[in-house]
Amino acid sequence: MDDKLNEDASFAQKNLFDLIIENLPDQIYLKDAESRFILCNTPVAHNAGFKSPQEVIGKTDLDLYPHEAEQFFNDEQSLMKLDRSLINHEEQFLDKETNELRWNLSTKVPIKNNKGKVVGLLGINRDITQMKKALLEREEIMANLVQHNKELEQLTAMLSEQSQKLDKHAKDLENLNKTLLQVAWSNSHELRKPLCSILGLITLLKQTNNERERKKLIKLMETCSIELDGVIKQNDKIVTSLEIPED
Repeated sequence: MDDKLNEDASFAQKNLFDLIIENLPDQIYLKDAESRFILCNTPVAHNAGFKSPQEVIGKTDLDLYPHEAEQFFNDEQSLMKLDRSLINHEEQFLDKETNELRWNLSTKVPIKNNKGKVVGLLGINRDITQMKKALLEREEIMANLVQHNKELEQLTAMLSEQSQKLDKHAKDLENLNKTLLQVAWSNSHELRKPLCSILGLITLLKQTNNERERKKLIKLMETCSIELDGVIKQNDKIVTSLEIPED
């Protein structure tokens, strides 16, 4: 009777365990000391390209993923030998159903018998592909933003340099304009004075026949001419010294 109850209890526990792992989205499995699957749920089977968990039993990751499983196998053997757990370890794998590269958050815990000897491994894989893709996209966006920010800083620096050059150019033009206004004023006033004097002396010279007076007028014309020549030379010196701003 007790054996029957124990058997029923054991059967009920197994059914409950199967019910739980089959209704969880995570990949859940048990492996023996040789890393062979002794139990797994449907997500594990589908991930390996099989229809049901029964097709996976007895196989290892080396059978299921020959190109990328060697490291997984060696890691599991090391965990069982050292009696250590691996918690929330990120792993990358190829989904055989979709041929898509995916990511798991893997937890692996050694299983011991009544004598404390490690006889297998309990594994739980949580698919974090969407989260990983979103993170990678975010990192790419951030990298692009950093690059764009650098380009913007370079453009800003270039514009600032151009603005400084334009400011200097404007100041140079302003100074040039002031100088030209001075020259124009000089031409309008300082040149006009000796020129008007010369013209007046010429008129007087034409009206007199007195030799002494004519000599005096000619002397005055010479003085005005020297004054006029001085003003012209001074203006010429100012204009020559001007630096025309380059574009």
